[in-house]
Amino acid sequence: MEGDALATNDLLDAAIVNSILAPAPSSEPMHYQQRQKLELAYLRQQAADLKLQLDALTNTKALQVESSGNHWEKVARNQKLASEMATLENARLKRVMEDQITLASALEKVLAKRPRLAATPTMDMADWKLRRLPTDPTRRATAFHAIVDDAYQALETMYVRSGIWDDPPGHRSLGISEDNDMILVSIKSVVNVIGPYLEVGDRFWSVWNASGAPTSHHLRLEIVDRFGENGVYVRMSVSLDATMPCMYLMYAIKRYVLGDRVIIVQKTILDDESHPVPPGVLVGNYSACMVAQAIGPDLTSRRVVVQGKLPAQPPMENPLRHQNLHVSDAVLKMVRLVFDTLEQLFS
Repeated sequence: MEGDALATNDLLDAAIVNSILAPAPSSEPMHYQQRQKLELAYLRQQAADLKLQLDALTNTKALQVESSGNHWEKVARNQKLASEMATLENARLKRVMEDQITLASALEKVLAKRPRLAATPTMDMADWKLRRLPTDPTRRATAFHAIVDDAYQALETMYVRSGIWDDPPGHRSLGISEDNDMILVSIKSVVNVIGPYLEVGDRFWSVWNASGAPTSHHLRLEIVDRFGENGVYVRMSVSLDATMPCMYLMYAIKRYVLGDRVIIVQKTILDDESHPVPPGVLVGNYSACMVAQAIGPDLTSRRVVVQGKLPAQPPMENPLRHQNLHVSDAVLKMVRLVFDTLEQLFS
């Protein structure tokens, strides 16, 4: 508004100066009153022109003010909309965060490590879950089949963990490693055998099921019990020097005959009320399977995978205590003897 006033004053000053400096309409003397009338008319015309200019400036300013008002109103509306959107987004993020907190709390409860008890409760625990065979014949048979059937259901996990199905024919490996207070054992073997898969499967089964099967002086197999046509309970004792056994395995073994393969599953029993473990031996905790699968009319693929663990510290009475070898090296030597002997029996 101050700029408009200055512009108006400038125009008035210019009009007055022009009226003073303008030449007379005629060189002849003019009556004083007539000259005043002419000057008055000129000034009125100038005033009218200035008024037109002032109106134009006023209208322009009004348009600017109006436009300015719409602009700020638009800005205010945009800010209000942005504020509302931010409020909605904050509410959504809050709900997501609350859901994440709820999920994290649930996972924490599920994954929280339970305190280890001094003794495992056995009153409401089934025998087979403890891999224990009771003395009662009915319960003993039930526990035997449940233990091996459970191992059979878990074969896919063993296959994936060992990678046995990715190994080519001729593969043979034996691995020993230490993990805290345990010695881990891993054995794999893949061989193509001439003959139908049922005959090859029967040959494998006879190694475990035939009483008095020939073995080496380092390995001894004894049939402790039978559970039907396809179930056998075998005691395996292993020694390094053909004297006192160093390792002791109580194997529950069961045969499964399928459409194109025979699967023999083995799982160690950890507690047998009828056959307690003798003192001074390493007790193995093992899972194993042998698969005889048809790959042709007269050709069978034989795959063997064994996974187990033994205590890293043998009992004081164990002969391994008197060996010059490290315990893991002694176990490797002992397991290799067993592996080689069983490979010969399977062949």
